[in-house]
Amino acid sequence: MPKITRLEWILLIITTTVLSVTITLVVGRRQQVPQDADYGSPGGELQAMAQRGAQDATEQDTDLPPSDEDREFFERVRDVPRPGMAQHAQAATNAIAGETVGGTNATAGVVPPPRTSGTNEIMEALARIAAMPWSAESEQLLQTTIAKWAATDPSAALEYALGIESRRVRAALVGSVLTSWAKTDFNGAYSWLMATRTSDPDTFRLGLKPVFSAAAAKGLPEAMRMAMELGTGPDRITAFGAVLGYASRSGTMPSMIAYLDTLPTVGERRSYASLLAQNWALYSPEEAAGWAQSLTDPQLKKAALSTAISMWAGDNPTAAAAWAMTLPDTELRSQQLAQITQSWAKYDPVKAADWLLSMKPPSPTLDPSVQSLVGTIMKSSPEIAVMWAGTISDPRIRTSTIMNVARQWMKNDPRKAEAYIATAPLTPAQRNALMRVRK
Repeated sequence: MPKITRLEWILLIITTTVLSVTITLVVGRRQQVPQDADYGSPGGELQAMAQRGAQDATEQDTDLPPSDEDREFFERVRDVPRPGMAQHAQAATNAIAGETVGGTNATAGVVPPPRTSGTNEIMEALARIAAMPWSAESEQLLQTTIAKWAATDPSAALEYALGIESRRVRAALVGSVLTSWAKTDFNGAYSWLMATRTSDPDTFRLGLKPVFSAAAAKGLPEAMRMAMELGTGPDRITAFGAVLGYASRSGTMPSMIAYLDTLPTVGERRSYASLLAQNWALYSPEEAAGWAQSLTDPQLKKAALSTAISMWAGDNPTAAAAWAMTLPDTELRSQQLAQITQSWAKYDPVKAADWLLSMKPPSPTLDPSVQSLVGTIMKSSPEIAVMWAGTISDPRIRTSTIMNVARQWMKNDPRKAEAYIATAPLTPAQRNALMRVRK
């Protein structure tokens, strides 16, 4: 059975360094932006958009005179040259007609001209933003303007935000307004949200996270009671996700376990267990994994443990792997190690392979982990991938994995692949099958 020599291992490190650095840079950029847990329901993309908009929302005391920050903001908006009235009217006409001429936000259909009442400063700012070329700066100005409007008239700000054509911008603004509104007048925001459930389901789902996050901040038991009143389905799961997210940030996750047994269906309990493990593992992965392991229901245990380990492996794979090695169930241990290896190898294949090598394969327990590593590196490093495939202990899985790598290799570099296939530990029929991939 082929074994990896020290020289070959050095080759692996050299070959995959570029891949490791590239993926690490990408992951690094992603980690610069706080990521919330998935909400467990359709519309997660828009919910994430709304979250980013909500983070930009600012609060304003309406009983105080404008702050220096407010004055500076409105001065920045006033610096933008204002088009003539005829040009602005034509832009509005074009936006209504759906035309895309010129380069302003109005004609691009991203920010329509103001259509509702508000303070003169807000209306002036919106009119000027609508005439600006669309950019990160104009989008930020729009978000700040809507946040200021929401502090004094959230329902009007919401009406304006909902009229914006861009799905991404609309979602961010709606989330921002509802976040601000729910903090200052929760009952008003909640009543508005519930009134949209039948008439505008998309907006209702978009508002679930900010409103139920605010409900959780007021009190977790009451927030869970309100979520339960939504009835079985994806809306309730989304609300659960918002409440559990707050519980995770406030360090009160153990108090949320009791709600698991109150849910009426297996599917909903499985979703809740996954959400609980996912949010818990953000700050206390070992506690989350330990709780998941203690579950007696096999389906719930699998869902929760897989989620907790996945979160842990994405943040600290070395610790996650060390914990997984203590699992008494051999099959479960093998599954979790494979999951950790797959996650690890995506952003640091060298360290993942180094850890696997320290475990001294071949081993039936490590076969799934080796498969995970091979599947991750076979496009970039097929020579190394086939050597790792050769360490799989199960002959059937070993052959299948070798052939998978060879097929991919034939597509990318037929000459080298053919040279390998000629001497690979395969039957003549298997070699012939691989050679036909090129034809």
